[in-house]
Amino acid sequence: MSAFEYEFPWGMYIGDMQVGKDAVPFLADTRHGGVVVEYDNASEDKAIDFIEQITLSMLSTVPLGNMKVDLFDFGKKRFLHLATLEKAGIYKVAYTQRKAESLFEELEELAQRRQHDFISAETPTLSDYNRMEKAHEVYRLVLMHLPDFPGETHFVRRIKNFVDMAMESGIYVIAFYRKDDLPDKKFIAPIVDAFPKILFKNDRISVEKELIPHQELYNRSTFQALFVDKKAIAKELLEQHSSMQEEDTEQDFLSVPIGKVGRETLYFSLGQRSMSFSAFIAGKTGTGKSNLLNVIITEIAKNYKPNEIELYLMDYNEGGVEFNKFKKHPNCKKLFYNMHNQSVAIDMLREFSNEMTKRAELFNKLEIDDINIYNKLNPTQKIPYKVLIIDEVQSMFNGSYAENEIFNKLVVNIARTGRKYGLHFIFATQNLEDIDISKSVRSQIGTVISFFQAGSEDAYKLFKDDNEALKIVTELENYHFIYHTKKGNNTIAKALYLPKENIPNILDEIIASRQKDEILIPEIYNEKDKDVKENKEIVSEGLVAPLDITPLYSDEAEKNDREKLEENF
Repeated sequence: MSAFEYEFPWGMYIGDMQVGKDAVPFLADTRHGGVVVEYDNASEDKAIDFIEQITLSMLSTVPLGNMKVDLFDFGKKRFLHLATLEKAGIYKVAYTQRKAESLFEELEELAQRRQHDFISAETPTLSDYNRMEKAHEVYRLVLMHLPDFPGETHFVRRIKNFVDMAMESGIYVIAFYRKDDLPDKKFIAPIVDAFPKILFKNDRISVEKELIPHQELYNRSTFQALFVDKKAIAKELLEQHSSMQEEDTEQDFLSVPIGKVGRETLYFSLGQRSMSFSAFIAGKTGTGKSNLLNVIITEIAKNYKPNEIELYLMDYNEGGVEFNKFKKHPNCKKLFYNMHNQSVAIDMLREFSNEMTKRAELFNKLEIDDINIYNKLNPTQKIPYKVLIIDEVQSMFNGSYAENEIFNKLVVNIARTGRKYGLHFIFATQNLEDIDISKSVRSQIGTVISFFQAGSEDAYKLFKDDNEALKIVTELENYHFIYHTKKGNNTIAKALYLPKENIPNILDEIIASRQKDEILIPEIYNEKDKDVKENKEIVSEGLVAPLDITPLYSDEAEKNDREKLEENF
């Protein structure tokens, strides 16, 4: 496939210019960053049909998966053919005020991140970046029913900034409204004024001259609006999506069974297909949170070798009661339990950041920028995905303000950039009361799993933008959870049950079935066995001096276990 196919289309096909017997395709210049469609009462159905046609036409001009459609609209379902693409993840609707505010924040942050990470002198637009790089960012086609667009007067500057960044950042806007319905909201003006208009009046269409590439030709021609077979295009897109799923079954680097939805198995997934690269798990004592973590960690041992997934486990439970059962986990590189000191986790995050830098240097030399590409090119010498799992992560928010800031900054950096280099995290907690996750961190968490939450405040911290999830999570039975993805999907499932006393035997069987080079012996860190020096010195750049802690063994039996493993090698 040509690199140019990954560019944003330079023109949007909106109809034909009829000159005598000849029909010349009319492509509106997309460098304007968007269009505004205005219509009167008599023309509403025709205008809505036109918007759906040009949207489907745009989707069909780029490789499937490289463009997604977002809609702001609180009213009746207008775009019936686009709606068929929702389950495929190609189309998403913000149909309430909360969902609309959340979607705008997502798009705003996406534009800012892309400006920071991808826009440069060599790649002044995301389209240039996608043409030059092997890993491609997804374009967003945003449909805005302006009467439903969220915001207040003080949004004016934010809207202006968003409009200024949008096209460079791979976001194209199609705003629409009925002329008599346009609300008197100042913050909408930057959208209406920013883009050329397509006008529907008395069932006739006209185009503002800014969209017209050849004025002379337009003046002596008759314009005919686009007509395509919407049903056929939507069907073709769904068939392509289905075909891609069948061909690329390993797109997610991690996919393990965790529950049942009726008779169907629900999988916990991280990777490109799910578009989730980190996760947050919450549940009070007795609801099933610890069991779910045990299932995920044990299933990783069953399904993946260390050259595929490498685990770093941190247990902030008193006494290390949860993760001490994983001392023999064959995929575990480091195991921390009995942890209390926030600096230990900060140092571990710094280690991930350093690894990210090393991998970035390697990928740059090879002129690639994605771990998936590297591992496809080097199937016998893969780089493992590294997953950091912290249980009782609320302990990370008990430190000083400066430590909390450092923790949040490191997490955001890994979440935003680490995905390209195979660095990921799963955080779990039974206590949301003490957690104040920053907006930046929350926006980067792809999957939220929650068991029953009694308090509305706790539920709101997890699902503040989703009324459906807020209701579900307060009605769950024990060992049932809601699986919430960034795509806005909510799934209720019953967790698979794994008796914790069975885990050591399962791990022993896995170890016995593996070759020597397929087994990691974890470095074990136990804070209670050593006088750990608490770090008070935090430098302004957001770094913490390395913690003085070495691998320790809590008792002689544990040391003997390790020696026996080594003897077997």
